[in-house]
Amino acid sequence: MARLCRAAIIACVALAACGGGGSASTTAVTPSDSPSTPQPAGPGADPAGDAFTIDGSSPGYLDMTRAAVSRTRGYFTFTEALVAPVPPTPTLPAGDEALGWSVCVDLTGTAAVGFPMATVPMPCEFIVHTRWDGTKLAGLLIDRRPLARGHAALTTSFEPVVAGTELRMVIPARSLGEPKSFAFSMFTEELGPLGTDIARHVDEAPDGGPRETFEWPPS
Repeated sequence: MARLCRAAIIACVALAACGGGGSASTTAVTPSDSPSTPQPAGPGADPAGDAFTIDGSSPGYLDMTRAAVSRTRGYFTFTEALVAPVPPTPTLPAGDEALGWSVCVDLTGTAAVGFPMATVPMPCEFIVHTRWDGTKLAGLLIDRRPLARGHAALTTSFEPVVAGTELRMVIPARSLGEPKSFAFSMFTEELGPLGTDIARHVDEAPDGGPRETFEWPPS
């Protein structure tokens, strides 16, 4: 199996359903009263055609055109607009164990080491992640705040929503600690085994990963 690149920056990861080295708990969330049409907090534009997979296929459902965050009725909606809709059964490029659509939520600018990676520090108090493992599309909210206190990260499952060319991840604001503001960046990814540093960004918004971020709410 071809080896993926070891990311020097965040490349988020796997779902609780895949097993979870390092995660402490899993609880389902159903966004029953989540907004149906999120209003973007900022333009979050990303050029089409800049997504590159390890096998050169670069499908449109891994190519972002916009990253947006909205808050409505107690929920945050994280939206990745894509060149093409995520299909019911995405193709895994050769060597990949999973594909990912992820959000790094940075509240403090500090970078903890730990789940979902092994040794790579990530400036993300939360990772909002959708994963295709060849079997199903599912979502995972990773609360990394306990890592700073020497404890395991916490995980919460959610149902991602595919709406045309948008992938929406709806998370209760209380699950993020009701933040008034935060920095964020979004990615599409090729992923290796859970709990390792084997991961590769296919596309980033903004380019540069968590070293470059958007702000919510926009200034």
